[in-house]
Amino acid sequence: MPPWSAKYTPRCLLPYVRANSICAPEAAAAIASVGRSCHHISPADSPLETETVLQSLVNHEQQGIPDRAGAKGSTAFDLAGMQALLSDLGQPQTRFAAVHIAGTKGKGSTASFLSSVLTESQLCTGLYTSPHIKTIRERIAINREKISEADYTGLAAQDPAVMQQALTGSFGSLSHFEVLTALAFKYFQRNKVQLAVVETGLGGVADATNVFAPANLACAIITAIDKDHLKALGGSVEAIAEAKAGIMKAKRPVVIAKQPYPEGLRVLEQHAKRLDCPVIRPHDLIKLTAKETLHENGSMLQTVAADPHGLPWLQPTDLKLSLLGQHQLDNAAAAIAAAHVVREQGLGSITQESVVQGLQHTNLPGRLQVMQMQNAQMTPTNWLVLDGAHTAQSAAALADTVRGIFPKNPVALIIAMADDKDHKAVMAALRAVRPAVVVFTTVPIAGAPQRCCSPGTLVAHWQAAGLSRGQPRFRSREVIQASMAAALQKAESELEAQQHHGGGVVVVCGSLHAVAGAQKVLES
Repeated sequence: MPPWSAKYTPRCLLPYVRANSICAPEAAAAIASVGRSCHHISPADSPLETETVLQSLVNHEQQGIPDRAGAKGSTAFDLAGMQALLSDLGQPQTRFAAVHIAGTKGKGSTASFLSSVLTESQLCTGLYTSPHIKTIRERIAINREKISEADYTGLAAQDPAVMQQALTGSFGSLSHFEVLTALAFKYFQRNKVQLAVVETGLGGVADATNVFAPANLACAIITAIDKDHLKALGGSVEAIAEAKAGIMKAKRPVVIAKQPYPEGLRVLEQHAKRLDCPVIRPHDLIKLTAKETLHENGSMLQTVAADPHGLPWLQPTDLKLSLLGQHQLDNAAAAIAAAHVVREQGLGSITQESVVQGLQHTNLPGRLQVMQMQNAQMTPTNWLVLDGAHTAQSAAALADTVRGIFPKNPVALIIAMADDKDHKAVMAALRAVRPAVVVFTTVPIAGAPQRCCSPGTLVAHWQAAGLSRGQPRFRSREVIQASMAAALQKAESELEAQQHHGGGVVVVCGSLHAVAGAQKVLES
């Protein structure tokens, strides 16, 4: 039996552990009853609305993150206020088990994969992620269903006195993200969530989500670490890794996904060793190999061969993933590894079928989302790819996947980015797409237009990257459009001029806010 199966079972999980493990004989009945009691609770009527509360607080997604604010040792983000808020709310984060996820790339996909598998395993599963595409309600979900409009609006009304204290500064200077996180945890508690999959907002050590005691942490997951938010997290890969490692807790298992930088992996492993954390490496448990990409009902999915050589409860099988790209295989493997850790702690009924079905039913808008566009006569025209890639690593993955799926189709890139990204490196990676046209535009970043990089700056970086040694040589048109609506129209007209049999491909990338802007235009 693995060391974390009994010795490291969180206290909050003890009532639910298998009867033949370390708990009382009534454990099996207890988990069944808790599963049945996962139910919907509507908020009380009150004039105090959640959005009113949140809009009165500082929003770092709109205003930007102060330098080194999320780095280890920084005092810019102080969890004392968050802890005080949670205390007055009744410590909701102690009422369910948690899988806490940090990382630069893949944490949203990994969180979605895992929560879907756990939902299929008869666990009442909460999911807390950020940012969102269309509505902030996407950030809070139970059993794959995002919180309803009515429930979201009334979150603050459940604890009006506490919210009034938050507004008057009784807990210090709380942020939009801190209060939303606390309200999400309270929502999970009220609806009797058994396990919540929680994604960090920024970094880890000083993040508002980093409030789980070892007794409640089923496991931590660290996904791929990349050079994003460099100024906010300390300026180096090592500093970023140190910040992310802050979610590890003493003697609690941690899943460390495939890492692109050896120096980052070294920091993570050293931190785990200091805390005596059992380290689980997905590749030691399962190997996933891409087979083919299939077209189904105007969208795409990839089939994957699974070899669970380190998981005796799984058999070799083929999986279907609606999330495309080689990097999603790494994310799926991390999710399966975490599901294994949760399974060994006796939660739910995690089986081969729940893994297969959970992965297949995972949907995450804006992450290499592929769909076919239609004209006014409802005839299929070009393909549309929406991806929030905004680092060199994610841009390279996007370029590789697009050209793998559409090797000969002409491509129109639409790029909009936040002003705090490594624009030069992203432009260099995206040139591997060899687009026929590149349209640079601007979108509000979390509602703040001033946080978007100017299209002219992006053009300059694109052209400079083309002069670098080793870059592919090709001809493309480079244009600037003032809005996402104009950019989409321009991309379509440019592809129409190509007259390619089978249509072209419009790729919107650079930010999830660019994806959100494109979706809004297309829906209108």
